[in-house]
Amino acid sequence: MKKSNKIIVCLSPNESERSTMIAKLLVRLGFARTAGDAKKIIAFSAFDVDLPAAYFVAAQSFNFRSSAHITQRLYEMAVRGNLVIVGVKKMPPEMEFMCEIFTVTDII
Repeated sequence: MKKSNKIIVCLSPNESERSTMIAKLLVRLGFARTAGDAKKIIAFSAFDVDLPAAYFVAAQSFNFRSSAHITQRLYEMAVRGNLVIVGVKKMPPEMEFMCEIFTVTDII
């Protein structure tokens, strides 16, 4: 799997499905050897990650409309080539241009 310079979004209403999807993507991208190892590096939210010092972001839950500043920072990181994976319940239509969206059927 080749990483594009976009925010990778795992779209699912179920929190555990999002976590599993993110873990599988981390394994595919080479950040972990197993899904169990990948789950250890997934943060609960993007607010729990120290964004100025982070090399990658893997967050189980994020709301694009909650903070424009955090969304902007995540997009800047993705454009620079850093890995940014977030899980969302709903995807705002105005944010789709900067995201690569995966659903449960795409991962499994």
